[in-house]
Amino acid sequence: MTLRTPVAALFCLFLAACASAPGKSDAPATTAAPANDQLYAVSWQQDAVEYEATARSVYVGARRALAPVVQWQQQAASAPDDEARATAANQLGNWNAMPMAERANNDTGQPLAIILDADETVLDNSPYQARRIDVDALFDPESWSAWVAERRARAVPGSVEFTQWAAGAGIAVFYVTNRSAADGAATADNLRALGFPLSEGGEERLLLLDDARGFGSDKVSRRRLVDRDYRVIGMFGDNLGDFLGGVKTDNPTRKRRTATYRDWWGSRWFMLPNPMYGSWVDAAAKFCDGAEKDDARACMRRNLRRE
Repeated sequence: MTLRTPVAALFCLFLAACASAPGKSDAPATTAAPANDQLYAVSWQQDAVEYEATARSVYVGARRALAPVVQWQQQAASAPDDEARATAANQLGNWNAMPMAERANNDTGQPLAIILDADETVLDNSPYQARRIDVDALFDPESWSAWVAERRARAVPGSVEFTQWAAGAGIAVFYVTNRSAADGAATADNLRALGFPLSEGGEERLLLLDDARGFGSDKVSRRRLVDRDYRVIGMFGDNLGDFLGGVKTDNPTRKRRTATYRDWWGSRWFMLPNPMYGSWVDAAAKFCDGAEKDDARACMRRNLRRE
């Protein structure tokens, strides 16, 4: 999950788990925390068995959830009798991972697709975060682009195996990322080197932030582009914006917006853990009142639950 805007270097200037973020936008104001405040978060992602177990559980669960959808599509097309085909088509017609407000159609004859974010969803950028800790510095676009150019991000545990299964099952795999179009070639190389499904010349399935089509950081338009020709049966990300638009708001609003989709988590929507950065930081710290409105860390501390 990487948002690339001119103000990205200002994002995530606080919080013990979030001192530097790859390309985040919507900079909250004021106080910066030391970059090494991220030490626990980065160490957990790099070394904790608990992180690997969580990530693999997400992808194993996704395969179990989506395998029946593949079967429904096959049965709807080739079951031996009309009733079986109709039953499968009905099951398939009730399965769509696109947010209801973004869904253009519900044609059961469309090919199947999944949409995955890149950063901290399939690509692990924790070494970049570790380097910023080393120099006690925050995110900046130059160092981020240099990291991307190295093409050395590792795969999030379980992600290669899952996407290879999906491609083998006939599911089109799309990567919708807020990495810049300028970083597109390096990103494609990195994905291919790790074994992710992305054929040479298949960059149309890598939808970047600011390519010739002028995509903005909100991913709604890119999801709709996929939805135009495919039935999206699963979405994957580490940030709420990987699933819904309009998430740059306070926590109560975010919770109300996701309430409709509560039963989709773990079935159609699959969230990967990312304690290092994300839009959750703004949600927790940007919308403060009174004396703490310019002190995000104080605001977040006050809002911690103690009972």
